[in-house]
Amino acid sequence: MLDGHRMMILTVGRSGDYFEVLPRLIFHEVVDREITRVIEIYPDGHTGIARSQDLLELGGACVPEHPDPEPSPPDDNSLVTIVISKEEFDRYWANALQRVERETGVRLET
Repeated sequence: MLDGHRMMILTVGRSGDYFEVLPRLIFHEVVDREITRVIEIYPDGHTGIARSQDLLELGGACVPEHPDPEPSPPDDNSLVTIVISKEEFDRYWANALQRVERETGVRLET
């Protein structure tokens, strides 16, 4: 994705030891093929956020250091990708900041 916003949903289990710790819901903001903001919702309900602008990484989320490749669908149809608007992403981001503040006590600026 060159520019835009997306939501990815992990829908079914995968084999392996790491499935239970993988986020089930992931949001990406992509600008010039760089992922700039990330929101991740984990199976235990906690929220992870990351932002490249100030190297913010909380709750297990991180911003990848490599350019964003076009996501290829997995062979087992376990990941659903949905393109969302900037307004939708910004609303999810504001909610994620509130969740992180409730979960950790850390107040973050938008």
